[in-house]
Amino acid sequence: MSSQVSQELQPSSAYRSGYTFFPSLNLQNEIANFNPSELSYTLMYSPNPNIKTQYIHELWRTGRMELVYRFFKLPEEVGSIGDKRNPSGNQLTEQDIVNNCQLMMSTGKVPEEECIAFVKDLCFASANVHDNQNYGEEPQDLTAVVERTMKIMEEVRCTSASSI
Repeated sequence: MSSQVSQELQPSSAYRSGYTFFPSLNLQNEIANFNPSELSYTLMYSPNPNIKTQYIHELWRTGRMELVYRFFKLPEEVGSIGDKRNPSGNQLTEQDIVNNCQLMMSTGKVPEEECIAFVKDLCFASANVHDNQNYGEEPQDLTAVVERTMKIMEEVRCTSASSI
């Protein structure tokens, strides 16, 4: 992989749109200031997977993605990003991410590039956990991260196109 392509695929934190799923400034601040135990409780016990993705987006948006990365891993079962400490099956799936990205792009007028950056950063964090790395290190299988990001974004595009 060329160094230019590799550089383009580094975690980007390209938040620019101003979009948030949470209209309350107090709730935005509360999420942005989560400590690890609060985040663990929220992600493990929230009954709605879409809400989990929205919390993760809020942490990404506020530059706190490193707080989330250790809770996720590349799936052993294709199609899911599971909480390592939650064996009950209450998982966040790629479809949850697709649904929220589609919502961000249609309702929130978020540019596709920002959704790509969010998905890419989530996939990087997932790979870092899977590879027992620190957040932000280049994943051992960068190709898998790129392919996963492209697959999720293709699903976002297909979902967006079919809803028109």
